[in-house]
Amino acid sequence: MDSVTAHLSLLNCVGNRPLGLSELAELQDAASLLQTAKTAHQAEAAIRRLGMIVDRLRAERSHVLLETALDSILDHLALCDVVTVGQASRALRGAVKNYVQRRIHSLLSGWFKHPNYFRKLLHSSRGVLSGSTVLAFILGLDWGQQDLDIYMPRGPNGQNDPSYYLRMLQDYLTEVEGYKIDSVQTVDDVVVNPPPDELPLIHQFINIDGDAEGGFEMDYSNGKVRTVVKLSLPIPSSMKPAKIDLIEGTDESSPIAPISRFHTTFVMNFISASSITVLYPHQTFMMQGLLNERIDITRPKQIAWMEKYQSRGLKIISDPSTMDMPCGPACRTIWRTTEDKG
Repeated sequence: MDSVTAHLSLLNCVGNRPLGLSELAELQDAASLLQTAKTAHQAEAAIRRLGMIVDRLRAERSHVLLETALDSILDHLALCDVVTVGQASRALRGAVKNYVQRRIHSLLSGWFKHPNYFRKLLHSSRGVLSGSTVLAFILGLDWGQQDLDIYMPRGPNGQNDPSYYLRMLQDYLTEVEGYKIDSVQTVDDVVVNPPPDELPLIHQFINIDGDAEGGFEMDYSNGKVRTVVKLSLPIPSSMKPAKIDLIEGTDESSPIAPISRFHTTFVMNFISASSITVLYPHQTFMMQGLLNERIDITRPKQIAWMEKYQSRGLKIISDPSTMDMPCGPACRTIWRTTEDKG
């Protein structure tokens, strides 16, 4: 029984969670085999079994202890490192999966009173989140309160309202979450003579000053964008209001087309209702990205966003030949799709 006592002593040194009934029964069965062993071989086999049980229980208890402090650890990690932690064991895989859901919920809580309901609505509208807020999320960085960009496709064929998805999200934000519309802009060559029932608010607002993450100023026709609605909501505890941009694409099949035309590859990421996608993971998690060759970096507005990201530690590469390594799938000459691996 000295071996049994030694193993239990080791087990009790890990954490303070009492052993469960099934765990105790498993140990007692192994101890009983040791007590009833009639030969040295049987005793050695029983000791080995008991040792394996103890080692497994110690590992499981270690994971339980780790999970209590897991969030505070993972909060400081980029998403790729969070995934790596989850691959360490089955127990951690489940814990990390739950953590990512909590992390998304925490992110959405900065803009929505009902984050879970919004995620359902995001699924119904086939929308995705993108822009600098999503970039900060996947890198595990805190850049303070920023605008949240929501992209959605045009309404499906057969709908009387071509802006069905946009209107769905706009109505929810204004009627449920309390946001007010600051401005609306629709690309002129898309809506020449809009029907009376199509986004009646369009002509009640002047053109907006800013732009979405694409970095093309107001040349949205090149960015596969049809309509941009800017909304805001005062936050009592903050000097800055919560701001949301609803960005309707020109495609009916997917909201991704505008994202693939962003100014640099490190912002080509999006979060859907059920997944997180990083189009250029290797370069993005190295805090660097290739510049979209259509961007004129001599224009003041382009210089401003470049300085913003450079001040956050991101490296912008205009020429792939200057990269520290082969650009691989991040090369601008290689077409990427959301079906690519890596």
